[in-house]
Amino acid sequence: MDILFELFLPKNIEPESFGLKEILVEWAGEECSQDPKKYQWNDVVIFEEYKDTVSYNKLIGNEVTLTNYDSYTLKGDSINQLQELIVNNNPITNNHIYLFFNEFLRNLSSWVVVTLIDYDQFDKIYKVNNVDEAFYLLEKSCHPEKPEGIALIKNNL
Repeated sequence: MDILFELFLPKNIEPESFGLKEILVEWAGEECSQDPKKYQWNDVVIFEEYKDTVSYNKLIGNEVTLTNYDSYTLKGDSINQLQELIVNNNPITNNHIYLFFNEFLRNLSSWVVVTLIDYDQFDKIYKVNNVDEAFYLLEKSCHPEKPEGIALIKNNL
């Protein structure tokens, strides 16, 4: 089972001020942005900018105005590592996604996380009040016995 993880951050924030840093490449002696841009949090969690959010608008557009947000796709195997911990009933407190929720998203008043199972299964929208509630729902939705594609919306815009 593959899980697609999309992060939506308000356009009016500077992600760098919360520790999400752009990954630059050197070309002809100059540092340049990649296309699409890539961002890294704590040297472990990597996101790639994603501009085509029309399909997400169909899923959650009635709940949140996505034009107010920039979208980022999680890259790497962090979500798979989380799922493995869940399946094996191991502690998750050192997992990169858990830490990202606790140390990054906790500092933002508005954000959206969307997960799709096998890139197309979407089941439920949750409006959440805090990262603890959101992570509990994410953890529950990643369990392979009953996987769910979900949207977690913390929206104080």
